[in-house]
Amino acid sequence: MASRPAKPSPLEAARLDLDAARLRVQEIAARKLIALHESNEAWVSWHRDRELADADETRATALVAQLEAEAAIADAKARSDRFRCRFEAQAKENAAVTDLIRSELPKAWDILSRVLEAIASAEIATEQVVGEMPDDFDPGDLWIGNPDMTVRWRPPVPEKILSTKVVELWVDPSGNPFVDQTREPTVTAHKRKFTEITYQHFAPADGVPPLYKTLRIPRLNHVGGPTLFDGSALNGPHDVLAALQRIHERVERNPVVLVKYEPLDRKAMQEPLIATIDEEETLRGRPLIAPIGDFQLLPPDARRSG
Repeated sequence: MASRPAKPSPLEAARLDLDAARLRVQEIAARKLIALHESNEAWVSWHRDRELADADETRATALVAQLEAEAAIADAKARSDRFRCRFEAQAKENAAVTDLIRSELPKAWDILSRVLEAIASAEIATEQVVGEMPDDFDPGDLWIGNPDMTVRWRPPVPEKILSTKVVELWVDPSGNPFVDQTREPTVTAHKRKFTEITYQHFAPADGVPPLYKTLRIPRLNHVGGPTLFDGSALNGPHDVLAALQRIHERVERNPVVLVKYEPLDRKAMQEPLIATIDEEETLRGRPLIAPIGDFQLLPPDARRSG
């Protein structure tokens, strides 16, 4: 069973009507000379048909313009709604990431600070033990090691034979193999047997800088500077322990204290008046002049002296 054609939208139907109205105008215009030469009645009838066709075209044109404007508004609203959904989804995701930063970064710093402190303490203690080791002490198979380097360095890769096989190679009269073995040499040569050895190449140990040198931890709330811990300027485990101690004992700076003045008559002023009080200048006994709105706020003694 054949499916029924989809019903055109109001705008599509209006455009079809407009096309029909324009075609009607063209058809009537083509009969102008015929009506002019035929008779007065034909000429009057032609004018009437032309005016009706023009009116239909004008009406159809206005309707299409109206429907197109409505469609444009609806399309803009649909785009705005889609973007709003996208915006709201991203806002929710950003809020979740914000909560993640606030909850997980302190945990990460707590873990890192404990690891840094443990590494630094172990290095200091190891240095003391090695420095006090008697000359006749034999550690045997014991290796005191360095925890940081043990975990993070790349150990040496020993040379290791992977496979061997016998091959025949073209050689010169002195017995040296030719570089190109894919074709027979054009000079005096003969074949000689060789053992082809595939092996793993030796690679020395690859050291790494100390862990604290690679760490730069941002401060969560930016109070006291953007960086909580920066190991690039530290030199040794003692510096690390001192830096961690300063972080643990650091007293955050006091917030800025403001004084807000609000008029009793709320209609007299829409915005509150705010003045910043510089406590240091006040304690020194200097007159405090803080502009507020269209007037200045002076201490009582300053007003009397003025």
